Amino acid sequence: MSTQEIPEGTVTVLFTDLVESTQLNQSLGDDAARQIGRQVEELARQAVASNRGALIKEMGDGLMAAFSSARRAIAAAREMQVQMRQLHRNGLDATVQMRIGLHTGEVIDEDGDLHGETVIIAKRVEGLAPPGGILASETVHGVLGTARNELVDQGAAQLKGIAADWRLYLVPLPTEEDDAESGLADTVPTPYIGRTAERETLRTMLESAVGGHGGLVLIGGPPGQGKSRLTREAAAMAERLGMVVYTGNCLDMESPPPYQPAIDHLEQAARSASPEGFRSALGVNAPEVAKLLPSLRQRYDDIAPSPDLMPEQERRYMLHGIGEFIERAANNRPMVLTYEDLHWADESTLLLLRHLGGRAKELPLLIIGTFRDDELESGRPLTTAIGPLFRDVGAVDLRPRPMTVDEVHSMLTARAGSDAPPELVDLVYSETQGNPFFTEELFRHLRDNGRLFDDEGRWRSGFEIGDTEVPQGVRLILDRRLDLLGPDHRKMLASAAVIGRTFTFNTLAAASNADEDDLFDALEAAERSHLIEELPADHPADYLFVQEQIRQTLVGELSLARRQRVHLRIADAMEQTGSRAAVELAHHLVSAG
Repeated sequence: MSTQEIPEGTVTVLFTDLVESTQLNQSLGDDAARQIGRQVEELARQAVASNRGALIKEMGDGLMAAFSSARRAIAAAREMQVQMRQLHRNGLDATVQMRIGLHTGEVIDEDGDLHGETVIIAKRVEGLAPPGGILASETVHGVLGTARNELVDQGAAQLKGIAADWRLYLVPLPTEEDDAESGLADTVPTPYIGRTAERETLRTMLESAVGGHGGLVLIGGPPGQGKSRLTREAAAMAERLGMVVYTGNCLDMESPPPYQPAIDHLEQAARSASPEGFRSALGVNAPEVAKLLPSLRQRYDDIAPSPDLMPEQERRYMLHGIGEFIERAANNRPMVLTYEDLHWADESTLLLLRHLGGRAKELPLLIIGTFRDDELESGRPLTTAIGPLFRDVGAVDLRPRPMTVDEVHSMLTARAGSDAPPELVDLVYSETQGNPFFTEELFRHLRDNGRLFDDEGRWRSGFEIGDTEVPQGVRLILDRRLDLLGPDHRKMLASAAVIGRTFTFNTLAAASNADEDDLFDALEAAERSHLIEELPADHPADYLFVQEQIRQTLVGELSLARRQRVHLRIADAMEQTGSRAAVELAHHLVSAG
């Protein structure tokens, strides 16, 4: 079941089914059919999540979800079918279709599964839905208010096993032209693209954990590289394997609360488990766990007082108690614990992570942590803790790679709803270097500024991106990285950004009028922060900005007058040394005014 809580009271139940899935296996083979099934499952899960639904269970060829709002259930169903069309446009065989059924009523919740007549009727309605279509019962129609006028009356139908006839309604979909032109709504996640090897590594580790041999995996990389999305993919796989997933977050604070991710895990577990089951898992370690979650003493009046111990003894007592509790809970049901943003973790969280990571090898427990590798030099506790986590605990080091040009093409096509022109793909790739978050943000920026489509919804041509044009979402991330530099070093790096994506030390020295030692200090600080990298000695350029968006952010911080003055200094330096082609010299002279 999803970690999203099942809505209480009257709910709308949604069923999906992949039409003729048995024939699909026979015609395409098991591996190809399984891959298609995963694609369809993923888009359905995303639609449920983006419309605040609770994923109840997956059944091989489809899924069951519940929504507190019939409107959101219909929105999710429409989203699924629109995304199926997108898969067809991207090459999926048109015979692969999904059908969806909806019914609203009271349900019985038993340990995360739903039962009762409402569930039975919803499944029967789905069985009558046409391939590629959505069918809703008359109770869904009745609770929609004015929106009910959108549904198309299909007349009365006999549902198998249900005595009375039921009036059914077809939920209309956008036309092929409408959804092809409009693409994905900003609230809809992009279908997962690429990273096959990374996902298979996680799948293997999850299956091993279900078998009682878990572990710790640390997913590292720069901001926007897809660490959290890969973690969500792992969570979805875990739920399909029957595992329970709890998510914890480290906080970006000067003095973060001790054990914050563990507190998040405990709060989620306390909400989702039965009072009796949770108390049983606490066992004799309830006093230690209650120190992290004091509300447990209000929930259970039999928790003994915590002993008075010296600080170091208390810490060992806490680690042991939490470890024993997690072990009992995982043995009851295989578990995934996620630790997001470990670069912000406090020392206590990292000690607990190391303690649990060592125990996980003999438990049905997989621990997944994410961190930004460009913040390991900033004096945070993870900087010293990460070595022992890999060396002593045996954590798996997983680094999502950037997207390829083809994968950038797939992402832009998915977001736009039509085949992205090669000219745009090449431009976006050169700007983002395949960073997934930067790619999506740049797409939205260009779209919102009317640079992608004409009034008829057709692709424009002659795409251009200005030298200081950085989407706001990207700028916020890059500003965090640039803040690792001192003001003087940041100013020197801004001069380097005016030179271009690559620059030499001598040209920068001439453009910045800085002391050479200060300039070397600035460049070394920028390298430590993963903003630039030094190129091989035999290369015509000495340094390279690791991302074009970093360079543009720095250029955008300079006033026009200062940029012009730096351009002029660069041009003078080039004329004196003859180090650049005439076209580059002309560029700096023109930019200098």
